[in-house]
Amino acid sequence: MQNVPMRIRSLLICLLTFTASLSMLHGHGKWWKQELYLPPSSLLLHALRWCEGEGVALDLGCGVGNDTVFLVNQGWRVWAIDSHSKSLQLLNSRGDIEAPYRLTTLKCSLESLHWKKLPPAQLIVADHALAFCRPDRFMRIWRNLCNQLVVGGRFVGQFYGVNFRGLNGSSVVFLNCDQVISLFDDFEIEFFDEVEKDEWWTNSSFVHCHVFKVIARKKCRSFEFP
Repeated sequence: MQNVPMRIRSLLICLLTFTASLSMLHGHGKWWKQELYLPPSSLLLHALRWCEGEGVALDLGCGVGNDTVFLVNQGWRVWAIDSHSKSLQLLNSRGDIEAPYRLTTLKCSLESLHWKKLPPAQLIVADHALAFCRPDRFMRIWRNLCNQLVVGGRFVGQFYGVNFRGLNGSSVVFLNCDQVISLFDDFEIEFFDEVEKDEWWTNSSFVHCHVFKVIARKKCRSFEFP
């Protein structure tokens, strides 16, 4: 490929990479196997610079556990929650968990989660989970999440924006900027970023991605949601 112009060469590399990804997906049958052993999210790494010590962390929609395993290996006691049995099976079978006794996995949707059975948390991670709950249950889930965080604890997560395109189904929560900010009345927002771009997802779907990335520290006690 040495004589191929750089622009065409780059396009060919992208095409070959994408073809390889599709082949891997076809071979394994499930997209989450491609997710195994990826690094933790940059948003989580950013948040941990502000965390003082370790404690209890909840990883909502943990998937195959890249954030979970990182937190466990950093000394956190982690409750990893996901509604997919296969994801949790892959997580529990991972060989890079240094202290399995600090990990608890729970198969459950956010709609059916018994929050009061969970320990109070110093950290709650919700990378994509809040977007995929039932819209009519979103505020109840959010208030329960807030109640689960101790004062001084941090929320780290993403919300899907109203310009998101490429997702089918009615059980997706889309919010505008004002709606996202209004969720954090009891918090100090330490990091806020709005991102809008086209990208390929691991499951080979093309989406116009519109997300709000948030790190926020809880300032005061939340009220119970009726």
